[in-house]
Amino acid sequence: MPIYQEYLETLLDKVKQNIGEIAPAIEKAYLNAPRHLFIDAFLDQNPDGEMTEIKVTNDNLEEYLPKLYNDGALCFERNEEGRCISSISQPTLVLMMLQKLDLQEGQKILEIGTASGWNAAMMAQLVGESGAVYSIEILSDLATRTKTKIEQQGIQNIHLFDGDGAIQAYQTSFDRIMFTVGSYDIPQNIYSSLNEEGLLLMVLKNRGPFDSLILFKKTQNYLESIENSICGFVPLQGAYAMKELDGRKLEDWGIWQRLKDKEVIRQDFWWGSNYDKPRINYLKISGICSFLAITEPHFQLFKTEKGAMFFGLLEEEKDSMVIWKDNQLIGYGNEQAFHQIKAAFESYLRLGMPSASCFKVKAYPKGEVIQAQENEWLIQRKDMQFLWSIS
Repeated sequence: MPIYQEYLETLLDKVKQNIGEIAPAIEKAYLNAPRHLFIDAFLDQNPDGEMTEIKVTNDNLEEYLPKLYNDGALCFERNEEGRCISSISQPTLVLMMLQKLDLQEGQKILEIGTASGWNAAMMAQLVGESGAVYSIEILSDLATRTKTKIEQQGIQNIHLFDGDGAIQAYQTSFDRIMFTVGSYDIPQNIYSSLNEEGLLLMVLKNRGPFDSLILFKKTQNYLESIENSICGFVPLQGAYAMKELDGRKLEDWGIWQRLKDKEVIRQDFWWGSNYDKPRINYLKISGICSFLAITEPHFQLFKTEKGAMFFGLLEEEKDSMVIWKDNQLIGYGNEQAFHQIKAAFESYLRLGMPSASCFKVKAYPKGEVIQAQENEWLIQRKDMQFLWSIS
């Protein structure tokens, strides 16, 4: 028995505990694509707390098998700020996403974000020799390494591209499109490349703490959500990088510099608990923040140097702002933003305290004329407009 076999099977059991039974075809694809074959190097913390690159070889494979078959993500590359920009995702999440896509033999699949190639290898098995997987990776070095791994395993029906998936000129259309990175928008190029009745599994980023994993179906002139759940993915890079989501401190905003000495109202406001540890604070505000990110155009989520988070509304045109921080709601400039966020809180409670995953969403190209009705919120982005609804 191969030295990795026990780890491979134990991880599969763990995934089943998390998501229930797995389709036999997906289980077979998983067992035929051992995860370690797609990890030649990863970043890990050394005893001093520094991130170092671990190169995986035949000589040290046995030592690292516990990490390679842990039910967690592994980072491949980080940017200058130290944020992970490429990873191999948590196995539970990967197999869950494959189940959502309902892949069939003979289909053409597009994957935005190849990374390790592990997911592409499993999809290639699921669509069979008559199908094809087209996968694109923006990090050139990683794309080259992954292409080598795919070739070494003799997989014939994967077509790998080095480039920007959002603007790549594809010569075919697809039955399924899958994002393995988070995007603030659905690029028009991606929308146009999806066949009618096709499925798009989209990691949609908002200004809240978590991402939305949304399964869309293309119908006539729009995409309609079938499922919506919480997730967290590295962000899309390239032409559709999400500048709107770049983390900013309160002190970086011009309106704060103008109004910070013009406090007009203050109220104790206990949001869920009195704990002030960053991780607990992050979790306790996640529901309201994901709600406000959809329903309030002027919502902002702020970060501190210690990793804590707080939020508010910035009404530049009305010279008014409100922030929630340290269990207090504080208004500046005038009371407009303060009363606006209080009204949003009331709506949140009236609707049953929904987070982003409780919403349905339709995505329309920018040219479509859409009117939001009661309990609907329209958000326009670069290429698409998102109509969120709750009932």
